Amino acid sequence: MDDDFVPLWELLRPAATMPAPRVSEAEPAPPAPLSPECADAAARARRFRAALCDAVESAVTTMLPEIARDVLGRELRLAPCDLASIVRASLERHADDPVVTIRAHRDDLAQLEAARIECLGDDSLQRGDVILCLRSGTIDLQMSSRLDAVLARTAS
Repeated sequence: MDDDFVPLWELLRPAATMPAPRVSEAEPAPPAPLSPECADAAARARRFRAALCDAVESAVTTMLPEIARDVLGRELRLAPCDLASIVRASLERHADDPVVTIRAHRDDLAQLEAARIECLGDDSLQRGDVILCLRSGTIDLQMSSRLDAVLARTAS
């Protein structure tokens, strides 16, 4: 046979097992310090990220009420609110305080009177708005006030 010839079984034979290299249990070495250019770029990236977070937070606080009003307006065009239920719930919460007057927009009077809620027409209110005048004070059930209360609860 030729001196360069190696039988196939010799080539396929498993290599001798060598002991696995011992892994050091010591703490890894701290990373090498960044070059001044890299450190400057990282600092600029952190400042940009902080400014972006501030801008998004500011935009959300101003946009959320606008979006909520748009969505609420669309929903109310599709199905008017159950104003009688809102008034009843408020009257139940303040049951120990005598009612002086209930004011609502003239277009809402029929719905409230059908629910046996006596009220006065007030053209200064918008549809869906109600003002309860109680002996101890006034309860504002205007749509904008109710929405502001919901948004205030979600913000906290």
